[in-house]
Amino acid sequence: HRFPFLTALLAVLGCWCPGRAAEMVSLDTTWRFQNGLSEASSPDTTAWRALGFDDSSWAELPAPFWYGDLQPAPGTDLTDKRYNYRCVFLRKTFAVANPGDIASLTLGAQSDDGFIAWINGHEVGRFNMPGGEPTIGTDSLPALPEPIAFQSIPIDNPRDFLVTGTNVLTVQGFNSSLGSSSDFVLNLSLAATLDTEPPRVERLLPSAGAE
Repeated sequence: HRFPFLTALLAVLGCWCPGRAAEMVSLDTTWRFQNGLSEASSPDTTAWRALGFDDSSWAELPAPFWYGDLQPAPGTDLTDKRYNYRCVFLRKTFAVANPGDIASLTLGAQSDDGFIAWINGHEVGRFNMPGGEPTIGTDSLPALPEPIAFQSIPIDNPRDFLVTGTNVLTVQGFNSSLGSSSDFVLNLSLAATLDTEPPRVERLLPSAGAE
């Protein structure tokens, strides 16, 4: 017997194909900022990374965040950081219309000395940092030779943690020591590669006209 309807039922669609890039968070943008004189949230020191965390009391300041070496963009000069606090906390919301449209993400960073980044509480990037859960007493790994190259960190499986509507990128940036480090800089971006290609039929099972 012929079963032409199976041609439609068993058509195998091709995988999605990455398309155009979209900027989700730009360099030199404004962030919600908190210095590391105390933990950003307590008693749960990880709560500040969550999408629903209330950061309305945090300052709104422009990146890059720095001291020591003058930056190309004015940003925020952390004149009180050296000898006072090792880290800073940043939060930035961005919108996603449909997580299924996001094929991949890339986190870009200019960082001296190190940072850890999360999206919606899911860790997505770590540069020049030891393993484990950080605190305000954590130092980065030893300072790297300068100039430090701009980092591009691919983020796997973004559909696992992105949500429709508002999402949040959170970052904790660190010095290699409380006072011995003569400079600090942190400036980040987030880009998405969008799936803009329609699905395509790669093969038919069974082939057309099969008996």
